[in-house]
Amino acid sequence: MNAAALFRDAARAHPERIAFYEGRNAVTFGALWERVTRFDRAGENDRALIMLPMSVDLYVALLAVLDRGGVAVFIDPWVGLRSLIRLVRLARPTAWIGSWKVQLLRLFGVRWQSHRFGTDALITYTTGSSGTPKAVHRTHAILIAQHQRLAEAFPAKEGDVDLCTFPIFALNNLALGVTTVIPPIDLRRVDAADPHEVARVARERGVTTATASPPLFDALARIDDRPRFRRILTGGAPVSDAQLRAWIAAWPDAEIVVAYGSSEAEPVAHIDARERLAAGGRGYLAGRIVNGVRAKLDMIDDMVGELLVAGDHVAHVAGDENEWHRMGDTGWFDDEGRFRIAGRVHSTIWRDGVAVHAQLVEQAARGDDPRIRRVAALGNGGRVVVVVESSSDQVVENSLEDSSTRRLEDSIRARLRDYPVDDVIVTNEPLPVDPRHNSKIDYAELRRRFEVRGSRFE
Repeated sequence: MNAAALFRDAARAHPERIAFYEGRNAVTFGALWERVTRFDRAGENDRALIMLPMSVDLYVALLAVLDRGGVAVFIDPWVGLRSLIRLVRLARPTAWIGSWKVQLLRLFGVRWQSHRFGTDALITYTTGSSGTPKAVHRTHAILIAQHQRLAEAFPAKEGDVDLCTFPIFALNNLALGVTTVIPPIDLRRVDAADPHEVARVARERGVTTATASPPLFDALARIDDRPRFRRILTGGAPVSDAQLRAWIAAWPDAEIVVAYGSSEAEPVAHIDARERLAAGGRGYLAGRIVNGVRAKLDMIDDMVGELLVAGDHVAHVAGDENEWHRMGDTGWFDDEGRFRIAGRVHSTIWRDGVAVHAQLVEQAARGDDPRIRRVAALGNGGRVVVVVESSSDQVVENSLEDSSTRRLEDSIRARLRDYPVDDVIVTNEPLPVDPRHNSKIDYAELRRRFEVRGSRFE
């Protein structure tokens, strides 16, 4: 079955229903599918490079390529020219859809080798926050299975209107016949969004649910004219207990769900905010594994292992045809069968032969302290260094004599007394985060640029 049939059927069932609100424009399901049938920039068996922001145009191009039996290769518009050239060489496109950067490469020509298309339907790329971006291959069968898993895990209600910043969830909305509102923000800087403008659009469009990365909900929770939601769905990075408490205070009647997954496997688990807060304990509680996913651990030490998953909606990374996909996250299953995240494999610190799991250290360092915005634990020459981004304007950069800085550092050290931490650094400098969700620490970039007492992280 061609996955585009899901969207064609939704358009036939709800032709007059709004599929997208984008800015001041609205397009119905019927009109959207009409545009798909008239799209003429990709033909049968094309490998079409698509580089468009989240928009109606993106979904018209994507659905047209899928419907005609082509392969859609999606590259985030924020990718720099050097990285884009490398990804294009991997993609080997025969059709080009997108920004001036894509057209520039088409006009000047980028050399690539011939490639057999196989059964791919959609190829996307990971953010590369843990290294080089990897190609994620989805067949039509995987796309259909992913839709089924998302629909089961996060069911829609009749009349739902979803404010959405995640492209794959907007695609799922199309298959469900759910209206999507694309918010007026730069998705490269969700943390810089104007919450009042987002709230205004949400109210005008009758939004009932919101699916977005954590910084957007942080911003909306701080304003008085925030929109009302029946459900908040978030993910893409660890969410602190303090964030959950702030969201519950802002939306006491809303269902607040934290989803766990990856580019290759979405969803894997999820948990209600109130259940997570009630559970407490160490590790970021991701929840129970969803229906259709098999999971196991590849142990790192006596308690913690890397999570491996398999299932009919789990995509393969280029060059890896193993049935089990490595999530790159470490953790354990608690007595209730819920997965608790300890850190990333690449952020695990080995100190005197003992594994130190970064996110456990970061969770302890953060506590519920409102003066802390982000925390990163890094290895530096066999030492464990905790870098804290403070949200307080009173912190004086690199000043151990300043009383407010010393008080914050002392409280962090007290919370870390049970962890083998050698140094704590408090800074006002923003810690680098991934460009896709603006919330996941980019450890590689932090190691490259941040100085610890005059020497760079190794």
